[in-house]
Amino acid sequence: MIRDLLLHLLIILLPNFMYQFLNENKRRFYLHKNQIGIGLLYGMSSILCMTFPTDLEKGFILDLRWIPYSIVILYGNKGSWATALALILGYRMYLGGPAAYTAWITAFLLSIVLFSIRKKFRNATLHFRLAMASLLGFFAFFAVMFIFLIFSYTQSSMAFLKSENLQIYFAYALLSIIAMNLSVFMIETIHEKILMENEIQRAEKLHVISELAASIAHEVRNPLTVARGFIQLTSRSLDESNQKYMNIAISELDRAEYIISDYLNLAKPQSEKIEPLHIAEMFENILDILSSFAMIRNVEIYSESEPDLWILGDKVKCKQALINLIKNSIESIEKRGRIDVQAKRKGNQVIIHVIDTGSGMTKEQVARLGYPFYTTKEKGTGLGLMVTFRLIESLGGKLEFESELGKGTTAIISIPLFMPAQEISKFS
Repeated sequence: MIRDLLLHLLIILLPNFMYQFLNENKRRFYLHKNQIGIGLLYGMSSILCMTFPTDLEKGFILDLRWIPYSIVILYGNKGSWATALALILGYRMYLGGPAAYTAWITAFLLSIVLFSIRKKFRNATLHFRLAMASLLGFFAFFAVMFIFLIFSYTQSSMAFLKSENLQIYFAYALLSIIAMNLSVFMIETIHEKILMENEIQRAEKLHVISELAASIAHEVRNPLTVARGFIQLTSRSLDESNQKYMNIAISELDRAEYIISDYLNLAKPQSEKIEPLHIAEMFENILDILSSFAMIRNVEIYSESEPDLWILGDKVKCKQALINLIKNSIESIEKRGRIDVQAKRKGNQVIIHVIDTGSGMTKEQVARLGYPFYTTKEKGTGLGLMVTFRLIESLGGKLEFESELGKGTTAIISIPLFMPAQEISKFS
């Protein structure tokens, strides 16, 4: 019987191996984007567990069907867990038997607990997630035992409490915990590998762009400056109708200059002046700089910061990164809108949110932000955001985006907190 439960452990881990295989294959199924596919994978895992159960007594069977369902709720969305639940309950109804209704009760109990802790689970560290996985594995075992008790009461039989079954129950509880931990650990490892591969690809592309910028930017900028100067001189002697065309030419040259400046920001090494930076003061200074631009676009900007938040870094780089993000938010708002710039402490990190009410983006667009030449603007190169990513990384921070099409975008910056007051006094 314990051998059957070990088979269930292998069945439960199978979707994780499939996820890894399909993700690495060039003809990948894109499971991290296809939530229905995730639900099908883990739902089929539950069905296989139900197909090969451990029989105790008549009417009493053990399997680990609820472990894949728990994983889907913790990591998936509505489409994935609804698909998995439909497969589990549908197959259980197909199998029939006097205890078929108990699957609905177990699903209800598990869903309440899992959905209540899902947000906390997703925001936790890996070690805390593994600890929570152990508790959830034990709760899945407890839920099944509770259902056994209810069914036994309705059948006026306590056959499942025989002493010879205690060893099986112990193995069942232990394997539930092991299965949850192994599944969480494998999924976290796979996700970390995917993120690392994406980061390596982005870094390689950034390096190519930097090399290209270093080799041609200066040579292109010089003749453009000369051409712009001569056009300005010539336009003074032209009539008003012809001067309009000269203004268009100057405007296009300025746009070319802007693009080249983005290239140079990527390529040139910048000297750093590391110093403590007070977040609230920096917000005030940045909003003064951008207030006129925001006013022209009918955008209101509000800032809020917890007191005494400090970071350690280069003032110019930090200001440039925030200005780029806020400027992008202003440009994403087509008519009238609002931007909230917030800063708060979270552990040993300063978390900065730039929240706008702009047009928003799809998940696919968010995933491509920071890549060379990708932009959602009509006139843009995408290099400005690449520069922003690079500047924040140079501060030891991390930049992420959350967005919903038609509802706006939130840029989230995480930068290490600079705390000791005695250290701040050294720089004053």
